[in-house]
Amino acid sequence: MKWFYNFRRAFNKRFQRSRLPQPKVEPSLVMSPNPCFPSDILTLSLRGLRCCPMQLQVHSSKGHIIMEQPVFPLSDNHCLPVTLPRNMPAGMYHCVALQPGGRAVKSWLALLD
Repeated sequence: MKWFYNFRRAFNKRFQRSRLPQPKVEPSLVMSPNPCFPSDILTLSLRGLRCCPMQLQVHSSKGHIIMEQPVFPLSDNHCLPVTLPRNMPAGMYHCVALQPGGRAVKSWLALLD
């Protein structure tokens, strides 16, 4: 029986070091549905940003901040409902998730009339 435990220990030691490296998840920000109407409820999907408090901002094409909301993703693939202000005109908007330290993850949002 002792040979079995020695074999198992050697087997575990040998193959624990040969595990394949896990691919890194690049941080991303996806808003769906895109394009949408201002009255729609958007789903914000954040990947690779777990347990990192951040600020979600929606900028107009001229750079004005239209909406700002704090976000705290609890998993690597966090989904959050977002309601846009109803008075937003149709056009292209820039969505930015700002992490502590100034790192930003960006995406575009198209609003229909």
